[in-house]
Amino acid sequence: MDATITSTGAGETSNHRDEDRGLAERVRVGDSAAIEHFCVTFGQAVARYARRFQANLSAEEIEDITQTVLISAVEGIDTFKQYSSLKTWVLRIAHHKLVDAVRRSTSRERRERVFAEMPDEWEPEHPEEPHAAVLAKDQQQRVAAALGALPALERAVVSLRYIEDMDTVQIADIIHKSHRSTQALLTSARARLRAILGSEDPVE
Repeated sequence: MDATITSTGAGETSNHRDEDRGLAERVRVGDSAAIEHFCVTFGQAVARYARRFQANLSAEEIEDITQTVLISAVEGIDTFKQYSSLKTWVLRIAHHKLVDAVRRSTSRERRERVFAEMPDEWEPEHPEEPHAAVLAKDQQQRVAAALGALPALERAVVSLRYIEDMDTVQIADIIHKSHRSTQALLTSARARLRAILGSEDPVE
């Protein structure tokens, strides 16, 4: 099987923006059903991103940081400016929380493990959710090992692009880099993966 990850792009349609605005407003006024929908909708994306940004986190740690991000998002919904999607905005909060967690770490060994390890499985744990990677077991393991060798920020960019199916404009917003820098990070990450995996490119 060809070890290729495809992406359909992440265009934000007018309908999606309208839905985001409506959901944000209902959350802002304290609509309990809307808050529950918000948490269910974005909780899985936050957990996936946390799992790949800090791959050796336990299930309890992932749950804790996911709850922290969702609480911060709900309490800070007034700061949602609507120039990006709600998903992009929530993942930006998650990115900051994860970066802060790394900075607070006092153990160099701990930091190195956080950035060097990746889960054994490349595919999300919930196969019913949309995702782009369809790889054989051995190819999954090879790609996971290759991803584990990437610098943290490059791994984050790859995860957002090919797991969350976001475009580079959205990713730049999340990681607070320029669009050009984000494109360079993605190009560099793909080059590293090609070098590790040989002639195969897992992220075309």
